[in-house]
Amino acid sequence: MGAMRRPGRRHAVTGLAALVLAAIAPAAAAAGNDALDHVTATYRQIAWQAVLETGGGPGLLDGPAERLGRTFDPALAALVLRQQRCQARSQGVCALDFDPFWDSQDPVGTTVALSPGARAGEVKVVLRQPGGRQTTLVHQLVQTPAGWRIADIRFGGQRPSLKTLLQSNP
Repeated sequence: MGAMRRPGRRHAVTGLAALVLAAIAPAAAAAGNDALDHVTATYRQIAWQAVLETGGGPGLLDGPAERLGRTFDPALAALVLRQQRCQARSQGVCALDFDPFWDSQDPVGTTVALSPGARAGEVKVVLRQPGGRQTTLVHQLVQTPAGWRIADIRFGGQRPSLKTLLQSNP
């Protein structure tokens, strides 16, 4: 009889990924093709950030203009590109020192719950971090010829919105 293997880190990571995606899926299924679907698809693209401690590739805000245009409206995409240029020039922090989709520098272990917001084009995102910290974000979307796109993200607490922070970039 062979030695019995204990579930290792790989199994824990796989299980956590399944939980993150399971939390995202029901909200999208109930909503149809709208703003909620767009935000759900965005979190599915970046869910690896909540499960992998290292690796996985560049974050959404580090992507090329084409990828940014599939996520953000033209004005916010332009501000994100300006942030990228600032970081390349300064080799340091510019307007953002955190990932706005996670409201954190370290999203590992964070789960996501999505629901329609209070107004048309809004999506409420509840983030639950390990240790019990819970944060609510509101994604404001606009309808473009290419579909719904994120125009801003509002954070709970004292932090200005994503658009306001990025507009402060030199």
